[in-house]
Amino acid sequence: MPSTYFTDYASGSDSNTGASYAQRVKTLQKATGLCSAGDTVRVIASPAPASLAQTATWTNASATVTLTSSVTQMI
Repeated sequence: MPSTYFTDYASGSDSNTGASYAQRVKTLQKATGLCSAGDTVRVIASPAPASLAQTATWTNASATVTLTSSVTQMI
């Protein structure tokens, strides 16, 4: 069953699980590290643009995070 992970650069913490808004992580890199195919990453706040060592690319106001593992997540 697909999971949803939450990120919030302003108020999240990478020591959180990301599995709920209350447990949101800080960075997209942490969130994408938690993801599997079919999962969703919800971005609450993030600096723009963000590129994560060719693991994922996200641009502010974009509708997607693109992962090199051929997974595209809607945000």
